[in-house]
Amino acid sequence: MNYLKLFKRYSWIRFLELIEYRASFFLGLFSGLTFLVINLLFWSVIYSHTAQINGWTFAQIILLQGFFHLFLAIFWMFFTFANKIDSLVIHGGLDKMLARPINVLVAYSFQEIDWFSLMDLIESLVYFFVAIHFGVNLTIGSFLIALLILVLAILIFALVIMTVSCLSFWIGKTQALNALWYQIWNIAKYPLTIFPLKIQFFLTFALPLIFIQTYPSMIASNQLVLQSIIKSVTIELILILVWFLIAIFTWRKGLKRYASYGG
Repeated sequence: MNYLKLFKRYSWIRFLELIEYRASFFLGLFSGLTFLVINLLFWSVIYSHTAQINGWTFAQIILLQGFFHLFLAIFWMFFTFANKIDSLVIHGGLDKMLARPINVLVAYSFQEIDWFSLMDLIESLVYFFVAIHFGVNLTIGSFLIALLILVLAILIFALVIMTVSCLSFWIGKTQALNALWYQIWNIAKYPLTIFPLKIQFFLTFALPLIFIQTYPSMIASNQLVLQSIIKSVTIELILILVWFLIAIFTWRKGLKRYASYGG
């Protein structure tokens, strides 16, 4: 079985699981839409008292919210597995994966696809529409470049979370450690250029949150010059390489310690 057929089969299974409990599914949709409306009202109230916050207009803030939810949509849809490796190790699911003639991480990523993340995708499209309505000139070229920055940021965080999850080979459950990352993500809901330069430096190299939505939003609204864009892509590629090597090293070392479920 090739990877494409495996992806299609797991995608269909995950979709059936999503709609199995339809009441829960529609309540989830309602919850997401309610949060969307509340968030728009929140920023509307804030900007009813000011024209801009540290250079960010209402439209630019809404654009930023769009990129943040696009980040969530892509990450949770395709990289949920990175957060669940500890469960695979602790409960013996890795035994079944290792017995198959296919890459374990690829198979597990297909198995854990989360189609409900499409809700975040819908929310991001609404935010983009509102941002354009209120004056953001969003061109196809600038959006594609912003999307590139965003996708590279997703890869960085997927590798970081995978590395943390692989520590389960030594310490057991790692959900609490990864939960800390998700709490930190909340900072990315706001424009990180409002912080002092030292904190911006930290949020670029140590915790690269600035690539989730601040830089994509600035690129999409034509606030960054080409030199800054090239510099951002270069930094992200270096971070991806570093965390890829760390993640693969941790995974392979962990596999050598694994002795099957209950072993």
